[in-house]
Amino acid sequence: MPVSWTCHEINVEKVCGSGDSFVIRNNVRPSPANTERACLRGVNLGGWLVLEKWMAPDLFAVASSAEDEWTLLSSGGAEARQAVRDFRRTFITEQDIRWLKTEGGIDAVRLPVGYWCLDEYAKGTPYLSTQHLVDALFGWAERYGLKVLLDLHGMSGSQNGEHHSGQSGKVNWLEPRHREKNLEIVRAVAARWGHQKALLGLGLGNEVAEKEQTVMDRVASMVSCFTPEYPRSYWVEVARFYAEAAELVEPLLHRDVLLVLDTCWDIDRWTLD
Repeated sequence: MPVSWTCHEINVEKVCGSGDSFVIRNNVRPSPANTERACLRGVNLGGWLVLEKWMAPDLFAVASSAEDEWTLLSSGGAEARQAVRDFRRTFITEQDIRWLKTEGGIDAVRLPVGYWCLDEYAKGTPYLSTQHLVDALFGWAERYGLKVLLDLHGMSGSQNGEHHSGQSGKVNWLEPRHREKNLEIVRAVAARWGHQKALLGLGLGNEVAEKEQTVMDRVASMVSCFTPEYPRSYWVEVARFYAEAAELVEPLLHRDVLLVLDTCWDIDRWTLD
C-alpha cells in the first residue's frame, strides 16, 4: 500500500557566519492555545562518525594520500584504526552535549552517520562500527533535553561519490545489490533508534547526486533535438527508493519523527508522473 505523507511547513536554514549551524522552524497550525511558530536551533556534529579530512587533517597523517574514510582505514592499517578510535572517543563527549544545551542555547544536533554505523553492516568492510557511539549520543541527548536529527550521510555504493559519503568515486547506491542493502540498512537504523525519545528526524541520504554521465550521454545532450532519458529516469528511481524506504520505516518510528529527504536543490526532479 502506498505511503501517504503529510507535509508540514518545515524550513531548515543555515545560519550565516556560524558554520554548520541550522534552524528548524515548523509552522504550527493556529489554535486558540498556540499561534506561535516552534523553533529549534541546532548544530551539525560533522566529521565525527563520518570522517572528513578537511575537518581532521591530522587524523589522516598515517595515510596522507587517503581522501576518505574507506581509504584511510583500508590503507592505514592498525595505526589508522586505533587513531580513529581515539579520535572518536574524544572529539564529541557528554560534556560537549551538556554545554550545547546549558550554555550554547542549542536545542538539536544533526548526527551524520554512515551505513556502517551498525555492527552487522561494518563487518567485512574497512569501516569501524559506530553503533555504541550513536547509542551514547541518544542517551546524552535525552539526559540534557536535546533533539537528534539522525542523517544517513553515507549510503552503500555512495549516493554522491564524495569523500563525505565515506568513499569517493562512483555513484552506485541504486545499483541492485546496493539498493537492496540500503533499504535493509534504513530499516535496521529505524528499528534500533526509531523510538528514541530524542529522535527528531531521520535523513535518508545526504546530497544525493546524479551518476556520472557516459560519453554517449554527453554527445546526445549536445544535439538540440534529443533529450537524454537517463537523467529523468535516474531521479524517478531516487523517488521510488525514498517511497519504498518511507514505507519500511513508518511502522518503526514514533509518530513525531520527521523524514528528511535531500532534494539536491530541486524537489521537482522527484515527481513520479
